[in-house]
Amino acid sequence: MNDYVSFILASFALVATPGPAILLLAATSANHGARAGLPVMAGLLSSMSCIILLTATGISALMFAAPGAATAAAVVAGVYMLYLAWRIGSAPVGPTRPDGGHVPSFLSGFTINFVNPKAYAAIAALFSGWVLVPGSPLIDALTKAGIALAAMLISDLGWIAAGGLLARVMRNPTAHRGMNLVFALLLLSSVALALLF
Repeated sequence: MNDYVSFILASFALVATPGPAILLLAATSANHGARAGLPVMAGLLSSMSCIILLTATGISALMFAAPGAATAAAVVAGVYMLYLAWRIGSAPVGPTRPDGGHVPSFLSGFTINFVNPKAYAAIAALFSGWVLVPGSPLIDALTKAGIALAAMLISDLGWIAAGGLLARVMRNPTAHRGMNLVFALLLLSSVALALLF
């Protein structure tokens, strides 16, 4: 039972802490309301399911073992995160945005995890650090996947709610611009930290 408790706590610690995906989710909810964060969350959960499958089967380890693959992935991830940071930082501000600005979608959430080093590292740590169902690798993997995805769902709903609360601050154009820049800088910082460590 202690293994389950420590795995659940580790799952929350790894998937609920701010990284590129969480920042995109919170920024979407803050800029466009909590409801706009739901498709992004669905994309995040879907891509994380794929990353779990890639990690549990060892495919991701094989992909990154190829010469130059890790460097190429880091470059692609960096460029995509720069693009997202620019989109968040330069998003239209103020209460009267006729086009509503670009609203991140399911595809935005789905894509970000694939270029997010934190996603692979978190799942690799969870899958290599615990055995919850000894003697049954498939049931063990499915159990870990279910717990990790449940932790992600709960934490993502919390970040959507937090972003929704920030939407009130976004009614002031100056505060809105400042908050967009903070989200953009946090996104860039989280990528820099992930790439350095």
